[in-house]
Amino acid sequence: MNWLGKFLNFKLFFIFIFTLFCLQISHQSLSIINSTIRQQQIIKDIVADLFPIAKAITVKINLDEGFASGVLVARQDKNYFIVTNAHVIRGGESPYQIQTFDGNIYKAEIVDIEKIRDKDIAILKFSAPNMEYLTAEKGKLPKKDDFVLAVGFTQRQSQDNENQEDLERIKPKFEALTGKVTLILDKPLKQGYQIGYSNPVVDGMSGGAILNENGELVGINAMRAYAILGDPYVYEDDTIPRDSLRELMIKSSWGIPIFNIFDEDFFKF
Repeated sequence: MNWLGKFLNFKLFFIFIFTLFCLQISHQSLSIINSTIRQQQIIKDIVADLFPIAKAITVKINLDEGFASGVLVARQDKNYFIVTNAHVIRGGESPYQIQTFDGNIYKAEIVDIEKIRDKDIAILKFSAPNMEYLTAEKGKLPKKDDFVLAVGFTQRQSQDNENQEDLERIKPKFEALTGKVTLILDKPLKQGYQIGYSNPVVDGMSGGAILNENGELVGINAMRAYAILGDPYVYEDDTIPRDSLRELMIKSSWGIPIFNIFDEDFFKF
């Protein structure tokens, strides 16, 4: 076989190998795309299942300026109990006006519980003798990379008329934001912040629920990512996280776990 024939055979062999390589890459890419689509569909299905529960257990807390969120966590006789952030209720005065998912408005008062005085948690109580409201099922502390759903009312302003000068009309929007746990600290930050997660919570969602994929309450929203006030990234014992961990903390939203707070004796007072 002359050199031209050898060259053509080599060229054909190279084309064959290159074609196989391209087909393999295409197959892998298609597998990745299909896997991503399946994962997205699974998340959509989870959100669809959890959304009615999330909305039913969430209340809007009306404040002097704006509003925040809270979670229905327990019932005793005709009284219901709401968990929210302590920093939320500082924006108003007792009795607080809360609104349930059905549009009913109630007056709620603070319940002073010593166990949570050092945490960014507050408990409100209201009476609804003629109503039956769903209360949250409590879950365990989640693990890193677990799916979580962060819910609450957002303070996104909506104007019916673009030329409207009156900006006082704010239409609260109930939102459910998907994400995953990015950090679970061995020891909490000051005020009890311990769950870091990727969900992009915004103003108004403070005090709203953090739910796992089973719809169980594992924590409450407390601080958005990239906090701009003070330095919240300090442990309860006043020690400072290492720089590499601190960088991850800054990028995460932060919540307070409830698994070790609402025990059997919590509401016995």
